[in-house]
Amino acid sequence: SYSVARSMLNFGLHDLRLVQPQCDHLTDKAKARAAGAVELLENAKVFENLADACKDLNNVFATTARKRGSSGSSGGSRPWYSCHDAAKKANEAAERGEKVGVVFGPETSGLTNEDVLVADSLLYIPTLPAFRALNLAHAVTVVSYEMYAVENSILVASTEQETNPSDSTSDEGKQILASRE
Repeated sequence: SYSVARSMLNFGLHDLRLVQPQCDHLTDKAKARAAGAVELLENAKVFENLADACKDLNNVFATTARKRGSSGSSGGSRPWYSCHDAAKKANEAAERGEKVGVVFGPETSGLTNEDVLVADSLLYIPTLPAFRALNLAHAVTVVSYEMYAVENSILVASTEQETNPSDSTSDEGKQILASRE
């Protein structure tokens, strides 16, 4: 949790919620490794289940490497967004005064299908289709960066064609990063 806290704080995110943590996030070792994000660890909220952790949120994105859990309560499919597009949707919701959350699963197994059903939308991090394994802190860093970039108008230029990451192994559509002054 200390690496996640550092990643979040780097990009201005402050509301860390932990569901049934497997270790104590408030140990001296965790605080020392948090490298400046101790307050975020100390203010983290701990929940018994994901539904309770998300109860006050208007929009919840579940991170997943594969499209699943597409059966929403209305019977329709859950939207599936790249992390950049999800960041745009999250920013639009926040501008309307809505509370937004992103759910990450345990590093060893990811989110369960039941966990994914708590979310309104699915979020994926575009990676090489043959190898999609990211550790938890890296995934949080990538998504947090996208949220920060969108909120702060950092441009991400990409090709018009958005491809499903599971459908292609080509390098087409790689993104080029640039900042706007």
